[in-house]
Amino acid sequence: MHDPTDAFGGVDWATDGHAVCVVDPHGRVLVEFDVTNTAAGLAELCRRIEAAGARRVAIERPDGPVVDALLEAGLEVVVVSSRSVKALRERYGTAGNKSDRSDAFVLADCLRTDGHRWRSLEPDSPATVTLRSHVRARKDLVETRVATANQLRAHLRIVFPGAVGLFRKGKSRSRPLGSPDDVPAVDGPVAKSPTRDGVNRLAAHEGACCLAETA
Repeated sequence: MHDPTDAFGGVDWATDGHAVCVVDPHGRVLVEFDVTNTAAGLAELCRRIEAAGARRVAIERPDGPVVDALLEAGLEVVVVSSRSVKALRERYGTAGNKSDRSDAFVLADCLRTDGHRWRSLEPDSPATVTLRSHVRARKDLVETRVATANQLRAHLRIVFPGAVGLFRKGKSRSRPLGSPDDVPAVDGPVAKSPTRDGVNRLAAHEGACCLAETA
């Protein structure tokens, strides 16, 4: 059981800003406002939610700066999936239409009516926070690696199309487990000539034949 509360909050998050709504125990709107996705904006979000008397807040995602700010402010966070929010909109005659302000109200009001069945989010342990940041950083690096490889391949198709065939797609034993399949790896004669001198000899003696086969 959760402690009784005089108000219920809902936050519809977005990349640049967030819509917030707080309702009373009868479903009447106490306050609605928008904040920017900045440190000052998140501080204002928490301050105004607390000032309205809310202790529990519903949101559609389980992590990110908004969730971190709410938890640090001592507020209970309840995660409601986007699919559930879409279904809950039908209660209010919105026919599933998306609106940041209306979604904030839907989250707050449904927390009022159904919140006793929803569990509050448990704060992550320091080890989990560290692991999550490492996973996010690795994901960003992999995306950058793949984008760079695709950019290189696109340039080669324009200025040196025959060279594209010198690279293959696939996993290499030397790559870490889980590396993307579409990162180019050197194959064929180039793989046997990894040094600069070897590559130069390949260009002089084998390049024409290799390019003729792959062009």
